Amino acid sequence: ENFGMGYGKCFNYQEKLLAPDEKTARKLLRSTRIPPSMIKKMIKLGKLPKPGEGPSPSKRAKNWFLYTIVGEAEDGRLIKTEVKGGDAGYDETAKMVSEAAVMLAQMKHKLLEQKGFDGGVVTPAFAFRSHLISALNSAGLSFTSSPLQRPKAKL
Repeated sequence: ENFGMGYGKCFNYQEKLLAPDEKTARKLLRSTRIPPSMIKKMIKLGKLPKPGEGPSPSKRAKNWFLYTIVGEAEDGRLIKTEVKGGDAGYDETAKMVSEAAVMLAQMKHKLLEQKGFDGGVVTPAFAFRSHLISALNSAGLSFTSSPLQRPKAKL
């Protein structure tokens, strides 16, 4: 059970990153272990951007992401959802926050009247349901879902 997460005994979460080769995977692994003191030193040396400085619009235009999410229901059914977009660090994050803010401003009462909503702190997925996905698809992100067949075991 995931204590303190409120998702119950049947919830399991794993996150993985697909790298094109072992060398890149090892480099990515090392980059996640940089101590804060080293990051500050690298900023002072000009090796990393200062807070508020980021990649140029032309550099961001070349970035993209693809998240593949596989979910399994209690009855064993599988579903695959893919989320695709451009630069996740700046552009797409801004779209997500902006679309959510607009939705809160324009649909607050409709969202609060949804079945099962009793107030408190809830996840965006619960609060916005499919409304936010539709808005994000219209803003240029791509959310697609499809049933997934369980692989047959090889003998």
